[in-house]
Amino acid sequence: MPPLTIIGSPPSAATQRVLVVARLLKLEYTLHRINYRSKEHKSEDFLATKNPFGLIPVLQDGDFTLYESRAICKYLIAKYQGDSSVQLLPSDVEGVAQVDQYMSVETCQFEPICDAFARETLLKKIRLGQSPDPEKVKQYRQDFTNLLTTYEHILNGKRYLCGEFMTLADVCHLPMGQYMSILEQRTCYYQRIGQMLRVGGDLSGKRKLGKKCGFLRRQRYDVL
Repeated sequence: MPPLTIIGSPPSAATQRVLVVARLLKLEYTLHRINYRSKEHKSEDFLATKNPFGLIPVLQDGDFTLYESRAICKYLIAKYQGDSSVQLLPSDVEGVAQVDQYMSVETCQFEPICDAFARETLLKKIRLGQSPDPEKVKQYRQDFTNLLTTYEHILNGKRYLCGEFMTLADVCHLPMGQYMSILEQRTCYYQRIGQMLRVGGDLSGKRKLGKKCGFLRRQRYDVL
C-alpha cells in the first residue's frame, strides 16, 4: 500500500483529528507541513488541486484527494479499518448512527464553544497582540461549564459517548478537549474535561502517539 499524504499542521485541531485516526489504524503516511508564512494553503495551486476553501487538513491517497477532517477520518476508517485491530466505527446501523449523532454534536456544539474560548483567551494575544475581553471570557467560560454539565449527563453510566468502547465520536472530541484542558488547567475544568473525555486519558497515555499527533504539550498560557 503506498503511503498516504496528510497535508496540514500538527498544532491544528483538525489536523490532529486525522493524525490520531491514522496512527490508531497504524497507517503509513507522510505529513506535509503546510507553510503558513508563505500562505501555501491560499496559493492558486492549493486552491485548484487540494482544497478550494484554502483550509487544512487535506488527504491524498494515490490519485484521490479529500478535505474536511471528519470526512477524512470516516474515509480512512471505511477503507482501512478492516486491516486494524481498532474498530472506530461499529458494524451495525444503529451504532453508526449514534457515532454520527455525537460527531454532529461535536461539530455544532462542542467545537464552536471551545474555539470561541481559545480565540479570545489565546489566539487574540498571539495574532493581534490584544488582551482578552473579560466579559467575553466570562461568558465563554460559562458556556463551556454548561456544555460540560450536559456531557456529564450523557456519559453517566458509560465509559465513552457510545458505550464501553472508544469510537470516532470520542476521537473527534479529543483535540479541542485537550486544548481546553491546557487553557483551563488552573481551574476545575482540567478534571472535568478528563472525566468527560476518557479517550483523552487513554490516548495521552500512549505518549509517542500523543507527541506525534501534536496534542501532548506542556505550555502554560495566561488566561483570565
